[in-house]
Amino acid sequence: MREGHLEETLRRIIAEALSTRVKDPRIGFVTINEVRLNGDKTIARVFYTVMEEGEDRRKSQAGLKSSARFLRGIIGDSLRLRTIPRLVFLYDESLDRSFRLEQILEDLAPDAGETPQEDDARGKKESE
Repeated sequence: MREGHLEETLRRIIAEALSTRVKDPRIGFVTINEVRLNGDKTIARVFYTVMEEGEDRRKSQAGLKSSARFLRGIIGDSLRLRTIPRLVFLYDESLDRSFRLEQILEDLAPDAGETPQEDDARGKKESE
């Protein structure tokens, strides 16, 4: 099985198992974004996002960590692999970063309803 295909298959299996078979109440609404295997395929870094913030996010992290062994069993039942990779759950901050960047860009952009001339005229009046 090609590495990219294996990573996507692992992502799908983990996501499905979290939504249907893992019953840990600490795990909130979790989305598995990506799985990356190391070179010898013994460690799978599982990147996820969760809707909750703060303490609830930490609880989800703890729930995911405690469910890793169970999930490895499900992976072993689903795939014929020589070694089932150890699962390491990492919060995917790329979505948070993109929201922050979008907010910064919106704050820097002139008001959407004004034309550049109106914006310039307003700026001149304010400076007088």
